[in-house]
Amino acid sequence: MKLGDINTLSLSPDGSLCVTGAVSYQSTAQDALVWNVSSLSVVAELKGHRDGIYSSAWSPTGEVIATGGGGSDHVVRLWDVRSRRQVGELGRDLFIVRALAFSPNGRLLLTGSANNAPVAPMRDGSCFRIWDVRRRKEVARLGIHASSVHSAAFSKDGRLAVCGSSGQFMSARNAGAEGVFCPQTIRVWDITSRFWATRASEKSAEVMEHTAWVNSIKLSPDGKLIFTAGRGCFLWEVASGQMVRRFQVGEFDYANCGDLSPDGRYVATGSGGRDEPGAPYRDCFVRICDTATGGEIARFAHEYPVTALAFSPRDGILVAGGHHCELRTWRLPDSASDSRC
Repeated sequence: MKLGDINTLSLSPDGSLCVTGAVSYQSTAQDALVWNVSSLSVVAELKGHRDGIYSSAWSPTGEVIATGGGGSDHVVRLWDVRSRRQVGELGRDLFIVRALAFSPNGRLLLTGSANNAPVAPMRDGSCFRIWDVRRRKEVARLGIHASSVHSAAFSKDGRLAVCGSSGQFMSARNAGAEGVFCPQTIRVWDITSRFWATRASEKSAEVMEHTAWVNSIKLSPDGKLIFTAGRGCFLWEVASGQMVRRFQVGEFDYANCGDLSPDGRYVATGSGGRDEPGAPYRDCFVRICDTATGGEIARFAHEYPVTALAFSPRDGILVAGGHHCELRTWRLPDSASDSRC
């Protein structure tokens, strides 16, 4: 079993299992791992990727896991949870799939990927798509994004699709437009009005200006607020597009990852990094903040940078993973003490 730096983490609907995907620059970490959350032991390996794994999603029905790979894969792989076998693929022109999200009924899947792959240039809108999971068919492309999509989510009613992107510079040749930094890194789509169009109209999206890149995005249970984590962490009002809360997280106000609790009361962020290769790691924490006040209510230390985390859907547990396959669980937030479960 080859372990690397955990880059993605998704929980089963009952919170008893989680799937992780890793990237390793020292060795090839190509397998997604399924863990028992209580014991933090590996119970299955999902073998099939030819590159590191950057994204994952567990279907709300509990029957399917989706994983997205790196630059040499170009596909999303679908796995049957019971047999632990691959049962399908989506796309053959996806480049570094960084975002996956199932619709609430599990029938649709959002994919977010890079936009400068030779097989799928950004100008064709390839970096944010919707797929019919059962038919293994692409059914919509949501606009032309100026930078690669790093995060995606559905609203609880399945009406809205949201994404966060990197905001990085793109050349005029690749972008089909002026090669400038795009601050509009958050986009909200109402997919009910034009869902079956081959390409959704850019006018169907609301855009919000994050300070820079967005690594994680999540809608509140009522669909009225969006939480984003990356270069700055914020709550946004969907109706107005205005920022309503800013969270001070991390030594450099930067989060590698984030999540919103199922009841919308808390946000969790993961931080950590180092100034240069070989330097000591700094600021390796999971932080829990109150969405009503923005204040930090708990902080949990990790040995290495925290790069993926998720709230359990039911039992007040948060699972967090990071570099060197460090995986921990924390009980939240009423006890709010710095102790492992």
